Amino acid sequence: MARRAGVSIGTASRVLNGNPRVSASASSAVQAAILELGYQPDSVARSMRKKDGEGRGGLWSGNIGLVLAGMGSSMLRVPLIIDLVDALQREAAQHGFHLMVAGQPREGTLPQMLIDRKVEGMIMFGELSREQCRQIVEVMPLVGIGNDFEAAGVSSVNVDNRGAILNAVRSLRQAGKRRIAFVNKEAEQPDFIRRFQAYQEAVREFDLPELSIVMPKNESGSLKQAEQIPPDMEPLISALFDVPTPPDALLVANDWQAIGVYRALEKRHLRPGTDVAIIGFDNDVRVCDALNPRLSSIQYPAEEIGSFAFRLLLAALKNSDRSAISTTLLPGKLIERESFCSGSISAPDFKR
Repeated sequence: MARRAGVSIGTASRVLNGNPRVSASASSAVQAAILELGYQPDSVARSMRKKDGEGRGGLWSGNIGLVLAGMGSSMLRVPLIIDLVDALQREAAQHGFHLMVAGQPREGTLPQMLIDRKVEGMIMFGELSREQCRQIVEVMPLVGIGNDFEAAGVSSVNVDNRGAILNAVRSLRQAGKRRIAFVNKEAEQPDFIRRFQAYQEAVREFDLPELSIVMPKNESGSLKQAEQIPPDMEPLISALFDVPTPPDALLVANDWQAIGVYRALEKRHLRPGTDVAIIGFDNDVRVCDALNPRLSSIQYPAEEIGSFAFRLLLAALKNSDRSAISTTLLPGKLIERESFCSGSISAPDFKR
């Protein structure tokens, strides 16, 4: 290839590795030779050799890691995380990387893939202590998906929980709802906490009564695992509806809990969308379209978040200066279906 391009082997190598210390004419010549010869890099060979100033101790693995903080491996069956992993795998393949996925050990420990030096950079989904972030950043680039990473000096991306909930309450109020409740059975989940805080802000802003019901925190400290059966929401629904003036709308922390809400309301002979409006969160169409009536929900943009997180990590891998920290919040769109109110029907949403 170097001979075809009329350059030295070292120059051709620098072009292949994206080294900027190459003239524009030489770079163009090498790129033309790549096309003419149909060259494809050998990923195994590249992982074995040393790259100038790159990789850990000069070794380049070609891997990036996704760690599910505080979660067990069964969480890989959760649709939201499936979409997130799919987006990351697609981006990684397009840029010549392999994605490694692992659950996070208990608090205070570091991911094994970091200890074994198997990855070039890491994406953390969930919450991590500042000390853990500091330890990882000392070794390799780190990007967060979630909240509070900026305080730990780590760039991150997440859904705009606050903006999405404020918009949902505003939409319910415009539809004539005045007694809007927030329902959550997982008080320790950070995103759910932010959704609850946004709900509290919204009812204050619109001068509405606060009708929240949140289960106490689970202090077991065990890893979060995927649930096989939707949660029993009857105790929470009873607390809200066994009163003289029950809610006329429910904001549920996520779609999975909304299944339990539907079941609890059915036992009371209350129909979503007719007797009480319901909005979930995540817009998991596998849940929303299976419920009757179909569940309105706020879109969690998993694919966009995964792609954005990878681009943040890729930029960090190319730039040794990691002082620029950013926090990006992507909008969560409200998808109205029949559970919003009678006659509120949107076109089927085929986004997976």
